[in-house]
Parts: sequence; C-alpha cells; structure tokens
Amino acid sequence: MKKLEKITKKWWFFAFLILLQFIIIPFSTKNFSFEKIGSLIGITLGNAIQVKMADYYIYFQIPSIVISILLFVFKNKIKKLFNLYAALSFTAFAVLQNVAVTETHGLSMVTINVMMFLFVAYVWFGELLNPQNDYSFGNLSRKNYWIIDNHFNICNNKKISNKEIAAGAL
Repeated sequence: MKKLEKITKKWWFFAFLILLQFIIIPFSTKNFSFEKIGSLIGITLGNAIQVKMADYYIYFQIPSIVISILLFVFKNKIKKLFNLYAALSFTAFAVLQNVAVTETHGLSMVTINVMMFLFVAYVWFGELLNPQNDYSFGNLSRKNYWIIDNHFNICNNKKISNKEIAAGAL
C-alpha cells in the first residue's frame, strides 16, 4: 500500500487516469465498431444489469443507510465493517452498473468504468487490511449537517422513483 500511496500523490497519476479514459475502449461480443463506441457506451449503461434490478433497490439502500448510521454512532469501532462494505459495494458497482447483455451487442462492458470502480474497491480493501482512516467525526460541526438534510429534501420534493434513479434522474 505504501507504493500505491506514493504513486497516487504524484501529479502525473491523475493525468494518467484521465488519459486512460481515451485509451481503454468498451468491449462487446457482437457488432463492435470503433465508429460506434459512443453509442455502445450509451447502450451498455442504459441496459446495465442494475437497470433491471430497480425493483430491488430498497434491498441495497437499507444496508447502506444502516451501515451509515452505525458508522456515525459507533465511529471507529465498526471501521472494518464499513471498509468491507465499501469495498464490496464498489466491486458490485463495477459489474452491475457497467455490464449489459443486449441482443444488438451481446455481452458489453464499459471497460474503463469497470477498471476505475475496481481500483476504488482495491483501495477500500487496502484500507480494510491496513486501516488509516479516522471515523471519529471530530471535525464535523452542525453547520455541515445541511448537506444531509438537503439530499433528503431533493429526493422527497422530486418524488423520484427507483426506475427514474436507474435512468439517471439525479
């Protein structure tokens, strides 16, 4: 982890990540064409596995809310559980949000997104094995609470459904 930490603090690392966005192309098992990469990305993200799971979002949202509340209440006592949850979540996001099976393209994947999500998951797994984060919330003041309330007000006022969230309404 020390090498990774040293590398990620360099300016060129972020330039490299941006460059990768243009180098690593999406993948499909049928009808792949370099000219249609943009539409392949749109089709893949629009038909990703998670879109078909909209009716089950609540089963993913409840654990997120519970783990967030537990982290806020118990702080560093449950940091390993939180780190594991974050790592597994990003691993799931990598596949569920960026892989699709369609008649037109067969199995398709937005490869760079999968790689980036898996990189974030890797960092969370590293945090799980070698904890460095402090979840004591010592620097959190009441003036920062507005962001939590604001999020719930936006979702409530818009009356956004799970299917709209899946389609990118937020």
